[in-house]
Amino acid sequence: MSYTGGFGVELKIGSAPKNSSPTFTTVAQVQKVGEFESELVMVEVTGNDANNGDEVYTPTGKKKKKVLELQIGLDMNQVTHAHNPGGLLHAHNNETLLAYQLVYPDDLKSTWTFDAYVQKFGMGAEQEKEWQGKISLRITGTANFSITPPAP
Repeated sequence: MSYTGGFGVELKIGSAPKNSSPTFTTVAQVQKVGEFESELVMVEVTGNDANNGDEVYTPTGKKKKKVLELQIGLDMNQVTHAHNPGGLLHAHNNETLLAYQLVYPDDLKSTWTFDAYVQKFGMGAEQEKEWQGKISLRITGTANFSITPPAP
């Protein structure tokens, strides 16, 4: 597998949640994608007879997903940004659970597919810079990882 930079990472927004077989559309003008992170929730189970007094942990069976932070070049004329079905602002204002995909530009097209709510939708502007959108996706439920092996 070759190493690549972050250029070419795609965020795709689904037409419905994962269990509804959504169609996906690439979100326009994504500039920055934060770290996708899944964490095992652990509980300490150290007993008084622990070896050397070392703490002992075990998984609880739960997994937490970090809020996914994104930055986009905001253009309300873009369907994937706007306040209409299929847009991030629409999903935020209507509290709509949708499927999303993060597709990485590696040789295997590594992909995370997950359901999320648009928890935060921010808009900002600076002189002599483009309009910016800051988006936070609150992932809920299972996130599936997949790869597409290259053709021989």
